[in-house]
Amino acid sequence: MIGKENTTPKTEMIEISSILIEGRSRDVDEGWAQALAAMFKASEMLNPITIWQSADGPFLVAGAHRLAAHVINGETHIAASWSKAETVADAKVLEIMENIGRHELTALDRAQHLFDLKQAYEAKYPETKKGGDKQTEQGREKLNGIVPFSTDTAEKTGLSDSSITKAVAMWTGLAPGAISIIKGTWLADHQAGLMAMAKEKPTVQAKALEMMFPTNGKPVRAMNVPDALILATGKLLETTHQKQFAAADRVFNSFSDEDFGALLLSHEARIMAWVEGRIGGVK
Repeated sequence: MIGKENTTPKTEMIEISSILIEGRSRDVDEGWAQALAAMFKASEMLNPITIWQSADGPFLVAGAHRLAAHVINGETHIAASWSKAETVADAKVLEIMENIGRHELTALDRAQHLFDLKQAYEAKYPETKKGGDKQTEQGREKLNGIVPFSTDTAEKTGLSDSSITKAVAMWTGLAPGAISIIKGTWLADHQAGLMAMAKEKPTVQAKALEMMFPTNGKPVRAMNVPDALILATGKLLETTHQKQFAAADRVFNSFSDEDFGALLLSHEARIMAWVEGRIGGVK
């Protein structure tokens, strides 16, 4: 329905200084804004930005990089189309839904968008918070056909309910300080690493990130999240030999008696030599 309302939006030139851009979900990539600025000098912008009329003035819904490019070029006005969203929550949903399907989003970006989308969705439908009460008749009547956030978003984005829930949990689990360090690094697009980091306390996150992305010219002490978390908790990293031994031990312990017996038989000569050495006092 939102897409249908905006198929033929009204477009006009808007004064850039009047456009409100606070509270947007997606940070502006300065490099991309510079590239767009160069493109717009050579040819006009084909797609106008989208704005919404708030009580304080035009609110930017989509087109932050296009807007930044016009600022770089010294432009004072920009072509914009007016969103027909009824509330700021609806306008926020429009912005996030446009960005959430972009291929260049990192795992961290997408988690932030999904969290912001959840906030906007629950602001519009507060009865869906915590999934809503679907167990009682009163709860089902209160929901009145409104589906929980993860279900609604899954239908619109093609993401699974579980991936949406995990992404939101990941974003809320990461400390603000950790997020600022992670942005712009390889870890921002490493889902498993982000999930592991989000499960730890803020103090552990800070220590682990210092191991991977040290400041003040310090050497890197960990190349991945698992190792960084081990060091951050005061433990020592296992050597390659220790890791191999532990892996083999886990495999042996998983064998049935029959399979373990077959393994011993396949290495009978080495085992007997070791036993004879132990009996003869050689260790």
